[in-house]
Amino acid sequence: MTYKFYVQQYTVTMIDALKSRIALLHLKNSQNHFVDYGPVYLFTTENIGAYMDYLPNMRGQNILSVCASGDHAFECLLRGANKVDLFDINCLQQYVLELKVKMIKNLSYPDFNKFFFDKRNFFNKNIIAPIFDDFSQGLQSFLRTYYLYDAYNVMFRPTHNEYNGSKSLKPSYVANADTYEQLKELLPVKFKFSKCELSKLCKKTSGRYDLILLSNIFGFKYPDVYTLEEQIDKYYHEILKPLGHNRLTEDGHICWHYTWNIDAYTLNCIPQITQTLKSDKYLHKFGAIPVPCFTRKKDAPGTDYCLTMRQQRTR
Repeated sequence: MTYKFYVQQYTVTMIDALKSRIALLHLKNSQNHFVDYGPVYLFTTENIGAYMDYLPNMRGQNILSVCASGDHAFECLLRGANKVDLFDINCLQQYVLELKVKMIKNLSYPDFNKFFFDKRNFFNKNIIAPIFDDFSQGLQSFLRTYYLYDAYNVMFRPTHNEYNGSKSLKPSYVANADTYEQLKELLPVKFKFSKCELSKLCKKTSGRYDLILLSNIFGFKYPDVYTLEEQIDKYYHEILKPLGHNRLTEDGHICWHYTWNIDAYTLNCIPQITQTLKSDKYLHKFGAIPVPCFTRKKDAPGTDYCLTMRQQRTR
């Protein structure tokens, strides 16, 4: 099996595989932008569990989430979600999702952690060799790109392995072996994935969702020429309001921005957005959930916030 793995490194035939190789190797300056064929997140940089504790019970709910590392989806399933549909502008994130799903479903908790968190075994070929033939051609190409070019700094965003040694900040299935085994039973074979930019999300999806998770896309959505107040107003009318009207259920929620170690300026804007806006047949109430700081600096004080919008139909 291992020998076959090595032979297959040089038999890439998919056009999108070639495209991904070329694009990946020319994106060294794209670390801070969300782009197609850009560097990927292997794990969340958000304290997901902390803010999800304050959201309504997810049991039986339908959820739409940014794909990213897949950790948002995993946590929702662990909390009883009926289904989780995913979207991302970066098509390569679906390969990260596939890799993690197939590893969780087929490999042990120690092997999973060794593959991602042990520096000596990071992306060790031998760990995934037993299931390599089950990977899609796209995922196989993604992995070969890494192995052929040793492309860590090009392919991966550098924050994935920085949990400050704190188990409490790790995704629950990473921090706890029992939760890992529970997730193994809950994961679908395949998620519904839509490749699209946020402004096209309504057109690319259908139906209504009880919860929509947008991570920190807001922070990169608009040029710096806008003030924060202008950005929020623009984001509401271009993104949040259409999603609310077309994709959110009555009493549904959108987690529309996660912000780290919040600064004084942003904090002063929270009272401004923690309000209720009447939007046609809906009321949109904004809120902010404080969570333990997910800063990468051990000694840096502060609080992260998950900014939310709740929809209620007017009577």
